[in-house]
Amino acid sequence: MHFHGTNNTYVWLCPPKPSLRDSSVSCFGHEPLAFVEFPGKHEALAQGRRFPARFGHCPPVIPPLPRSKARITGSGCEGTLGVPVQLRSWYLPRLPALGWPSSPVVLCEVSVFLKGANSYGQLGLGHKEDVLVPQALEDFSCKCEDIASIAGGGGHSAVVTGAGQLFVCGHNKDGQLGLNHTEDVLRFTLCTALSGFCVKQVACGWDFTIILVGSGLVLSCGSNSFGQLGLPQISGPCLIPQKIESLKENVMNVAAGLRHALAATDSGLVLQWGTGMASQARRASQGKALPVFLTAKEPCEVAGLADVKVKAVAAGSCHSVSLTDEGHLYVWGSNKHGQLVSRNIFLAEPKKIDTQCFSHERIGAVWSGWTHLVARTEAGKVFTWGRVDYGQLGRHAVVPSGQQSTASEQCLELGNTPVSVPCLNGASQIACGSEHNLAIVGGQCFSWGWNEHGMCGDGTEANVHVPKPVKALGCAKQILIGCGAGHSMALCQNSSLDPAHLES
Repeated sequence: MHFHGTNNTYVWLCPPKPSLRDSSVSCFGHEPLAFVEFPGKHEALAQGRRFPARFGHCPPVIPPLPRSKARITGSGCEGTLGVPVQLRSWYLPRLPALGWPSSPVVLCEVSVFLKGANSYGQLGLGHKEDVLVPQALEDFSCKCEDIASIAGGGGHSAVVTGAGQLFVCGHNKDGQLGLNHTEDVLRFTLCTALSGFCVKQVACGWDFTIILVGSGLVLSCGSNSFGQLGLPQISGPCLIPQKIESLKENVMNVAAGLRHALAATDSGLVLQWGTGMASQARRASQGKALPVFLTAKEPCEVAGLADVKVKAVAAGSCHSVSLTDEGHLYVWGSNKHGQLVSRNIFLAEPKKIDTQCFSHERIGAVWSGWTHLVARTEAGKVFTWGRVDYGQLGRHAVVPSGQQSTASEQCLELGNTPVSVPCLNGASQIACGSEHNLAIVGGQCFSWGWNEHGMCGDGTEANVHVPKPVKALGCAKQILIGCGAGHSMALCQNSSLDPAHLES
């Protein structure tokens, strides 16, 4: 929809029947020519998902507008239009779009809309109802151009600003938002308990949050049922972020799994805490003693990494990953889905993944879902491995000509070995949810994997087995992405939409 002659931007999206009022706006939609009440004297041409036959096979051509005019496009329910909702002025350089399940609608140079499941308010929209039509994030007190990173957990979301502030929303049953209460929070709210700190990084576990501040200290809040907070003196939930006193060295990177956490120190050590991996470790050990770090409820150095310097860590549901300054990956924990590239079902100590798996290239970055991993080499190649049944790896099994294989054999073939995904090569950013992923390639956002709640943003709930562009995001530049377990988040700047997106 293109709006002329207004400093405000409005959007109206699909109720079952449009509410027709006056002739302020002319709308071409799936319903007959409609007129919707609109404050002031403005013109707008609105285009829906599909056009009726009377418009012919080709929808009206809407040329791009100059920067002095606001514009918006998106899909309603079969193209019908409804009640106008005012959005923030498009003059803001960028507005956040935090979480779509299902297909988002995009405001060029303004905002991204969100839609789908919202059980705990983790989308920051002010309610817990499923979002059946795309909606914009509003009432966000942070200056959006200052957002530095986005992260998500089991049902909560977190935004870190360049000034070191932390904004949170969503599930808060165990105090994982750090707001000194246990009520779910429906809009992004400043964590005032951290006012004396400059937040550098946040990692969200299933029901807890790990916070790294600029001084190298680490704080945590939320559930401590498995010792995942690293605060053995606290038996119940922690409602306010508390410093992990047993971390004696400055920390440079943190990660949170389902029920365990990791930290990499300035000196290159890796520490782990939380007993989330312990039960699987005991079953696999057949009575052998376990390394202390697998059962620790406070930070404990990970054995087997003494000869390397680690610069980054990542965590899955029951596995851990470390990246060394030499570009090597070490993995340990559960190997149920081949995510550790080993024949053993569980690795109690770190094992280096052979560089041959990555064409002998150095790894520059690594990300982990619950049961799969994604790595990018310093040369820009992207490799995936691990669980595959939801499309997490973004690739299909290759069966030699003339041979057949079962579904389980294909999963084993896919998962046990890292394989490059050429369409992701050169990705500037990657984010993993529990079983889905986002990537920015050439300024465009791609998604793939589990899509039951629409978090791949393609307008369906079908799993996505190969990376596909999120068309509604257009070809946004300078974009930040993040994933929760079952939701996706993006921050766009300078979006541009291909006219073809208007037809889809």
